[in-house]
Amino acid sequence: MNNLRPKIELFAKRYGTNDFNKYCFFTFRRKPRDIEKPELGLIYTSVIFCLDNNYPKEVLSKFSTNFVKGYENAITQESNLNKIQQYRLKQNIRIQYYDPSESLSIENPRLPNFFTSFAKEGLVLNASEDFDPKQVRYSFRFDQLVQCTADEASSLKQLINPRIASLFRDDECCVSYMVDWNQKGIKNMFCSMYSTKWKCRVDIKIFESTLYNYCLEQKLVKINNIKKVNKNDLGKANMYFLERVSIISALKNIQDYSLDSIWNKFSYFYKLIDEEKKVIKEDLFSSLKAFDKEIADSKKGIESGCESIIDVHKNEKQKSKGIFSHCYFKSLKN
Repeated sequence: MNNLRPKIELFAKRYGTNDFNKYCFFTFRRKPRDIEKPELGLIYTSVIFCLDNNYPKEVLSKFSTNFVKGYENAITQESNLNKIQQYRLKQNIRIQYYDPSESLSIENPRLPNFFTSFAKEGLVLNASEDFDPKQVRYSFRFDQLVQCTADEASSLKQLINPRIASLFRDDECCVSYMVDWNQKGIKNMFCSMYSTKWKCRVDIKIFESTLYNYCLEQKLVKINNIKKVNKNDLGKANMYFLERVSIISALKNIQDYSLDSIWNKFSYFYKLIDEEKKVIKEDLFSSLKAFDKEIADSKKGIESGCESIIDVHKNEKQKSKGIFSHCYFKSLKN
């Protein structure tokens, strides 16, 4: 991105710096180096467009406002996380972070704000902008997320002291995730640090999209490794509760994932998704059977609610979309 700055400044100088600042707009975008050869990877480009200098200030202001609003809506209202842009590896993002272990009180209201970056293995929250490993405050692997998709932040804020919760950004600028810390589910919250409302809404949605894709790729790798040592049967694997839940959640995400949304058909991620989709029904059923057995306790009169659903829908001719989540969430309520 920094390589583009001198080129933009050169264009502005040739156009006239004052007129450029008044009538021109520029954006950054990421695109395939060659649309017919996606294996060559992506490049960053800048698009500059200038309005006629006869436009009055009101028109210029309206254009700028409408452009920003259009960009914000395109990101925040997109339900398919695969279509949203993503942050680069090791790109610093300013994040407000909540963890139950943080000592937050009215007497100590300083919120933990970190330089947050994505690595191949997981998320790193650093007190230092220059990635000093000694300044790392929190880090966790993507496969520690119980679900790759984010939850809203409002319900988590209700569990925090109201005065402390009010210090965090608005709900629409925050997301929460359940993280598996030593087989115990802990809710963490991430909030964008941007003060401008549209920027923080876009920022946290891009954060969510990036985390989703990295998380899902790492879950797929884990699923493949588990299957290798269990004769391709996820149900035979010995897992603790949260681990089993995270596998089922990931499989559900894979079932709904659109292969057409992955532009690079030569990527490792595409290969993983493509291969898993071929056996997704078998993996989901075997996982749910194991989950049913693990969660049910006849001595306590606890039933998972999965067994009858699995039996009824074994027939491949029946549509199974929605069955898995119904059984899964019914079990979790117990």
